[in-house]
Amino acid sequence: MPETNITGFSGYERTLHIGHGFGVVLPVTAREVFVTDDRTMELNWFETHLPGQPQQFFMGTANYDLIGGETIDKEILSRYLDRHIDNNWVRFVDNHFEGTPFLSEMLKTAHTYSEKSELPVIRTALKLVLAYNLTYHITTVEPSDSDDLDDMCGKIDDPASRYHGKVVAPAMINYQLKVALSNIWRELHGEVLKELSALIINVHGADKPQNLPSIFMVSFLLLVVWEQFQFDAIRRNDNLDEARKICHELNGVSVDVIIGLFRALSQKLPAFKEWDTAKHRPLVGGTDQACAAMTEVRSHVIKHGKFLRSVALLM
Repeated sequence: MPETNITGFSGYERTLHIGHGFGVVLPVTAREVFVTDDRTMELNWFETHLPGQPQQFFMGTANYDLIGGETIDKEILSRYLDRHIDNNWVRFVDNHFEGTPFLSEMLKTAHTYSEKSELPVIRTALKLVLAYNLTYHITTVEPSDSDDLDDMCGKIDDPASRYHGKVVAPAMINYQLKVALSNIWRELHGEVLKELSALIINVHGADKPQNLPSIFMVSFLLLVVWEQFQFDAIRRNDNLDEARKICHELNGVSVDVIIGLFRALSQKLPAFKEWDTAKHRPLVGGTDQACAAMTEVRSHVIKHGKFLRSVALLM
């Protein structure tokens, strides 16, 4: 927002409980901002209700920003993401990835594998998927015991919206939260690449078969984000040449390398639809959680075989 639009700030502070609609809230301290043009506080977003075409919504929001215009603390935001993973992952997947059954089931399997194996690298990759997707998700203000939000602008009164009755977060706080989330997912992206590289080196150099399911899960989660990133770069960028440049740079970093390495290492495992724990357990180090994950993947591949063949995915 241009500084010339701001005429002053209220001395009154208010705690707002910000969320993304998945039962987890992030308390922030905010203050009212006085502006000359309220149109700068408007938000717009798209929703897709299956079956149907994306529908655009517009909403004016309350004139609030964070105290001092500061960004949201990274550690607090990281714990906010952790609570989604620990308590609301299925709810997040079912809502945000509606209409993509194979992807949704695979994301749930990766989460189950993360919980049972307790491997930090899988959790980091899940957190990357979450942070990236929440960056582009609508942000709302949730009522609390001490604040019912009756006086706050931004209540969605259009029954066509899945967020009907919710209060849209103030535009300035929405922006500050997106910036903080984008900083986190960029850091997580680098961490995941490093950890995946270490897993691959260990398998190749020390022949640790128990790493293979982890390599598969991390590669899958990383490729989910890369696919979304390329789609969003084109959809959200008015400059098509710039969008193509971004996608080219992403591919040039490591996409082809990771896919090639994963395919080479996966030759040590049977095709997913042929997985048999009784026969193939030693190939993944004999761990129960790895075998359970591979069995789940097998069921997903068989169930959605027609779809996978249609998009030429390896089975």
